[in-house]
Amino acid sequence: MQHVGLQVVVRTVQHIRIALDVAAVASVAQLLDHTAVAAERPISQVLGPPLVAVLTGTDWGYCWLARGGLLLLIAVILGGPAAARPATDDVRGARSPRLLWAMVLSGGLLLTLSLTSHGAATLEIRTAAVCADFLHLLAAAVWGGGLLHLALSLWQSLWAAPPAVRHTVLAALVPRFSLLASGCVSTVLLTGAYTAWAQVLVLPALHTPYGVTLLVKLVLVLPCWASAR
Repeated sequence: MQHVGLQVVVRTVQHIRIALDVAAVASVAQLLDHTAVAAERPISQVLGPPLVAVLTGTDWGYCWLARGGLLLLIAVILGGPAAARPATDDVRGARSPRLLWAMVLSGGLLLTLSLTSHGAATLEIRTAAVCADFLHLLAAAVWGGGLLHLALSLWQSLWAAPPAVRHTVLAALVPRFSLLASGCVSTVLLTGAYTAWAQVLVLPALHTPYGVTLLVKLVLVLPCWASAR
């Protein structure tokens, strides 16, 4: 049991570092794409003044810079790429406050997205809309990301474990995560309903890309919520 627990800890820190690498690459790609759209130029021609104008002259650019700073800070806290440190350091790092701080700062990453979301453009209820969007993203991240991480970590850690150990670990973790997932799905539905009320003001709006996406999300999430009850 203790060996499995240590393996899960190691995988946790490694997955976070891999996620940071993916997020950094995706953020750069998003910046280039956003600048190309704003400047109405090909991506190959956005380096230079157009990129500087977006980063220093728009709210979206300020949030992007804040997100980049948070990614860098989390990477420093966790000690760099996944392959840069031995597994023993991963175990010690996960048992220290560093991992907790990294998780708190990860919430800040989601907040920078909410500050440039559709909710942020709803000036009459901007604060409430941004808060709803943030809780929506946070719950979805904990639910979806946690499920993926749990599946990968347990599969890797329990692969060679005896059947009795597998049963004990799964019996302890699955009910706890199911309870967490139920709360997250409920939060996703409630905040999604509020956002839909704020954004889809008339029924014809359901025919827009935003409205269609909303309906698809409801079709996917409602069965998950019903099964988690």
